[in-house]
Amino acid sequence: GCTVHFVDEMLDGGPIIAQSIVPVLADDSEETLSARILEQEHLLYPETVALISSGNYYVVGRRVIKKE
Repeated sequence: GCTVHFVDEMLDGGPIIAQSIVPVLADDSEETLSARILEQEHLLYPETVALISSGNYYVVGRRVIKKE
């Protein structure tokens, strides 16, 4: 899958903003799996940028929660 998170002093330690699950298929190669992950990243990034730009969120521990 793919994860978008804030950056902090720890490797992959910042609060998680968004995630997308990408299944690993039995016949996957590195290329086919990477292509599906990239597709999800391209969907997730604009949504994440819009959320952070709007300021319509708050952070609880290591998670970013969208305000209703």
